[in-house]
Formats: sequence, structure tokens, C-alpha cells
Amino acid sequence: MSYLIPFSECIARPDDQNRKYTLESHLTNVCEWMKNWADDPHIKVLLILAGLCHDMTKAHIDWQTYIRGIGTKGPAHAPSSAFLFSYLAYQYLEKEKVWEKYCREWLWLLRDIADHHSDLHTLSYINWVKQYEWEKIDVDGYVAFLNKYIPHLYVQKEQLSEWVWRVDEIVEEVLQQLDTSYQESHYRYWMSEIQRWRHYTTALISGDRFDVKSICPTIIPVWQRDESFVHLQKYCAKKTSHPMSSARQQAKEKIIDEWRRNHSSRFYTVNMPTGYGKTIASLHLALEMLKTYDYKKIIYIAPYLSIIEQTAKTIEEALNQNVLEHHSLSMLKEDKKRLSLADDEDRLSLAIESWANGIVCTSFQQWTRAMFPKRAQHTLRRSFLEKSVIIIDEPQIFQPEGWNVFLLGLEAMAERYDLRVIFLSATMPPFQYGLSKPPVSLTVQAVEAHNRYVVKRTEKMDEKQAAMFLTKCSSQSKAMILNTIEDAYRVYKELKSLETNVYLLHGLMIPIHKQAVIKQIQSRLLEQLPTTVISTQIIEAGVDVSFETVVRANAILPSIVQAAGRVNRHLEKEKGLFWIMPFYREGEKDTRHPIYDRFLTSITDEILMEKEIWTEFELTSVVQKYYEKMFTYNTYEATKRMIQEAYEGNWNKLSEYEPFGKGYLKLSLFVNWDWDEYIQHVSLDVMRLMKHYGVHCPMELYERFQDQTWLKHLSLEERKRFMILVHAFVVNVPIKYALKVASKEQFLQKKIPLLEDTEAYHPKLGLTFPFDEQFDCII
Repeated sequence: MSYLIPFSECIARPDDQNRKYTLESHLTNVCEWMKNWADDPHIKVLLILAGLCHDMTKAHIDWQTYIRGIGTKGPAHAPSSAFLFSYLAYQYLEKEKVWEKYCREWLWLLRDIADHHSDLHTLSYINWVKQYEWEKIDVDGYVAFLNKYIPHLYVQKEQLSEWVWRVDEIVEEVLQQLDTSYQESHYRYWMSEIQRWRHYTTALISGDRFDVKSICPTIIPVWQRDESFVHLQKYCAKKTSHPMSSARQQAKEKIIDEWRRNHSSRFYTVNMPTGYGKTIASLHLALEMLKTYDYKKIIYIAPYLSIIEQTAKTIEEALNQNVLEHHSLSMLKEDKKRLSLADDEDRLSLAIESWANGIVCTSFQQWTRAMFPKRAQHTLRRSFLEKSVIIIDEPQIFQPEGWNVFLLGLEAMAERYDLRVIFLSATMPPFQYGLSKPPVSLTVQAVEAHNRYVVKRTEKMDEKQAAMFLTKCSSQSKAMILNTIEDAYRVYKELKSLETNVYLLHGLMIPIHKQAVIKQIQSRLLEQLPTTVISTQIIEAGVDVSFETVVRANAILPSIVQAAGRVNRHLEKEKGLFWIMPFYREGEKDTRHPIYDRFLTSITDEILMEKEIWTEFELTSVVQKYYEKMFTYNTYEATKRMIQEAYEGNWNKLSEYEPFGKGYLKLSLFVNWDWDEYIQHVSLDVMRLMKHYGVHCPMELYERFQDQTWLKHLSLEERKRFMILVHAFVVNVPIKYALKVASKEQFLQKKIPLLEDTEAYHPKLGLTFPFDEQFDCII
């Protein structure tokens, strides 16, 4: 196809059934969507122009040839479209004599256009500045189209060829204007501006994606909200025989009463001991907020997959509403309620990514990607965020170093999208260095009459002594929580020779294995069968298990309190027993410190040495004392510097933010797990998808994964779901270990090599390779 295609005849994508995707209609639809995302008249014009430019260079002859199924893939359209926007938007701002005022928004939007199918880059990355083949595009036809929306804005091919020699200097001038090195620190203002930038990014990305696949976001209408109140009351009424029922009802009423007396804040903390029904109390509070503020949506956020799935199930039962889960394995799920979101897989995937549902359950990582998106696609989850209640469970699990940055981002999001935020925890971290005002505290103290456990200290122990100590414990259900996988595995080996019904749980199990073990443990506890669990910290927050006795290797106080919440959780016994154990591997190594800061463990030791024996009420009461000491020593404000750098244009400083901190470098290995013993506990969603892809065991799944010809025949969404299924059988290990069991070439060629050493992964115990210091940072 060597001739010039009239712009009016260009297409944006191939026809889909009865719909034609002309380029003009796509650009029009996106600009109409984007113009509603700002009130300022000049920014509105810039958004309209961004919508009209973002895919314009798809009109290139080679791209049109490719999209019609003739020839190879055409040229990348995003950088050249950004270049065109840079010229047109500059002309507009100069003509209106407002360039100085809006040059920052100019740079933001052209960078977004360049990135709208990729990672979000720094403002100084000028990969879009180059000579393009404008002679292969009907520029005159485009200008005629453009002038229907923005009159008197013109461009000629020759001007674009000349612009390449000027624009990089203009970018440099704008970057100098963004330089804050000689200013006082204004982190709150900088974060607010950063979130405004990403608001405009969301306008572009959502407009582009939703025009191709339209979705209808669901909300919680008034009638459904009122029905949910009724269902919640019925749900609670069914639990009246529970030993903790009275305490939970009183706690919920106290929380609601306190909120009604002070409901003008955006931020609230629900402080209550584990097992007192904070999830149900927060749901009741969220429904009250929907009613009071005329809100339409609830988003629940938690650190771990086990908590998210458990809470999603509780919400569906308690409120009788469809819950959308969005986490690393959520695409494995399929049910009629989820499929009601969309009529095909592509739309369903888009609905999940954009949180287009009245109730969403998601992870810290996914929420963080909404606040500080790494890829353009991540901004979709902000599309329907307005007027939502955000519930953040177990916030103490956030790394202290990044906590203030998270709070500053959260406050800016709350202001921009009119959000109300509820923090839930028995061990609430401080807020004064992140939020501009302290959140309203809604607090329930442990009731003396419901002291569910007593806390004692053991003598110093190694792995042999720890196993013997647990063996001598006469409780039918008992658990020991260690700080590292190495420690847990050592104690398990010693204990296995002393008693039966022992279960090991840790972070180097593939996700599907970990889920199955937790289900097996919960099933045994429910049936009141003898059960002993050796675990790392992954069991201490959010997993609904209750033991008569728990032994916790000495850690930091919030972790200790969370672990204690697994003791006699539902008041099954008159008193449970919680032991704090100074653990030393081989009698010498205190293994707390690869995991926890030495100063924080010293604070914990100092507090716990005040008494020999603690009650539940006393233990939960000293957490605030711990945090006061912690933030007196270090306010963790140094990390706010990343906000300043992001404002100056180095977006990666925020997009690389991780809620759990920077982890060790990892490589992925596929595990051919022998699942026969656990098959009854394997997720039905996994089994359904295995059948869907015509595989019956993990090895057959891996063989499918290696078949590149088969993979290429899958649609984009089918391939995405298939890869999520593959990752259910993947373990992430330190690079040093990975390269011992697979060559560098295997990682480069297969990306996820097979763990071929059949002895390295035990069907019950997970990864069992001899551990060394590289594993001590893994839980």
C-alpha cells in the first residue's frame, strides 16, 4: 500500500462484529471522555488535544497496512503522537499567552501519550523527540478533523520537521522550572500535584481502553445499601451462640456510636483486639458512611492473599453482595456473580483492572499501584474511585520506611476523589508524620472479662529444645511461629520425629500449595482434631485459625500481638496460653535481625521485661508505647525525598514504591508439585482452569507453557489467565539459589525454568534445599 490514505478513511483497529473502529471516531470518543476530567478551561483544551493526538499517527501508511492484515507490524504510534501533541499544545499555549502557567501540564500530557501502552517514564526521557515520516500521513486531513474541535490550530509537515530541533530545549526549560532544590520542602503540595498529574493520565488511559471495550461500572445503589444493612443484622444474629458474640456486638455498637459523634473527618482508625469482629464492625461503619455521605462504593485492602479471600467470602455472606477480588490470582476465579460484570472475557478483565464494582477486595500491592502507578494500565483502577469508602486492614504490616510516603499519597487521593478511609488493626501505627490531621480514633479495649489468653516467657531455646517444649505441651491444637524459613524447617524436622499431625507453613511454598495447607489446617481445627503447626509470620495476621497454645519466637511487639491473636481466638476455652520464646538457632544465632531492625527488637525486649506474665488486655495496651518509642528514635521522614524527586519528573522514584519494602532479587521456578495428598484442598477455580486448558497435572501445564505455537493462538486475555494459572505453581527464590538449579541460559530462554531437582521441593514441606543466610530475609 504505497499511496496516502485519507485521514477520514483510517481505522484504529480491525472491525469487531458489527462495529467499525474508525480512527476519527476513536480520537473523538477519547477527547469527549477526557474533557470532563478538569474544570480549568485551558487544561480542558489540553486534555481534548491529548485525546485527539494520542493515536493520530496510526494514520501512517505502514500502520494502516499492518492493521488491515497486510505486511508486518507498523511503526510505534505513541512516541510520534506525543511529538505531534508537543507541537500543537505548545502553539495553543503560546497563542493564548499562558505557556508559563501551563508548561508543566504540557510536559505531563505529552509524556503520558508517549507512555500510554508502556511503563510510565521520567519526564526527562525524550525518546519521542526524533524525525518521523510525516509524508506518509495525511496531515492536512487530520488538521481539518482537528479544527472541528479546536479552531485555528494548524500544522504542516515542514513545521514538524523543524520542531525536532527546538523541542528538547523547551523540555529542558520546563524541567528547570520543576527543580525544587532551592525551595523549602512542601511534600504535601508536591504529592497533591503528582496525584493531579496521574488523574490526567487516568483520563487518557481509561478513555482509550473503554472506547475499545465499553464497561458499565456497578455501584451500591440506595436500595442495595439498605438491603445490606438488613442482611448484616441477620448475619450477626446467626452468630449469637458464639462465645465472643456479646463482646463483638458491644464493640460494634461502640465504634458506630463514636463515629456518629464525629463523622466530619476523612480518616478513621478502628482499634480493637483481634477476634473482636473488626471486619464486621468496619462493614457496618462503611454502610453508615455510604448513607451519610451518599457514597457508592467500598474498597477493602489487605496485605495477604489469605486475608483478602477470607474477607471477600465474609463480605458476600454478610452483605449478600457481589465482591470483586483483584490480586495476583484473582483471574483464576470464575462465578456467575463475577461474570455479570461483563459479557466476555476481555470486558471482564477490563472490569477487574478498573475496579468497576460496588465492592472490591484487593491487596496492598494493587492499591499502591493505583496511587503510584508503574504502568499506564495501572491507572485504570482510579477510573471509578470517586466517592468510595476505603478499608485498610493490618496497616502495621507496611514497612516503616515507606509509611509516611504512603499516608501522604493516600491523603492526596482522598482529597482528589472524595474518599473516606478506615484503618483496621489491633496494633495501629502512628499517623502524625504522614497525615495533616490525626485520624479520628474509634477504639475498643480488650475486656478484662474476656481475657482469652495469658502471656508467658520461656527460657532461651534452640531448635531441639523448641521442638521438645512443644511436644510436652498437652494442648490438642498448638502452633509455633518462627522468624525465618530456616528456623521453621529445623524445628519441624525435630518435631516430626516426636509426634504426628504436624504441618509446616512458610513463604517458599507455591501459592496453590500454601492455600491447600491453610485449608487443611482450618479443616482439622474445625473438626477439633489434634493439630500442630510450625509456621513463619505468614499465619499471624488475618488467617482465621485458633489454637489453644501458641509459641512465638521473639520478634517485634506488633508481630507478637498479632500472633497472640491466634490463641483462643473465639473463646473456645476459658484461657489459652501464649509463649514468647527467645530463639537462637543452634543455640547461638538470634535470627530476628535479618527480619527486624535491632532498635525495634530492643524496644520490644525493654517493654516485655517489665512483667513476667501479661494478660491479653495488658499486652494489647502497650503497643502505643512501642510506636511512640519507635518514632521518637526515627520519624522515617527521609524517604519523603522520593516525593520531591517524582514532582521534579523522576516518576520512577514513586512507581518503584513497595508496601513491604525492597525485597531481595528473585527468580521464578516452576514446580511440578505432587499434589495427590492435597487434591481435595486445591482451589476449585484452579481445577476448572486446568480442565479448560486441557491439562490434568502440573507437568502437563508446564508443557503447555513451553509450547509457544499453542500460546500464540490464545487471545490476549486467555494468555493472561493462563499465565496467572502457571504462576500458581511458581516459587520465587534468591538468584544465588536459582542459578544452582537452573542455568542463566534457561532463565533467558524459558523465563520460568522447571525446577528439575525432584528432591528440592517436597510435596508436603515446600522448598527444602539446604538454606543459608540468603534465605533469612524470606518468611
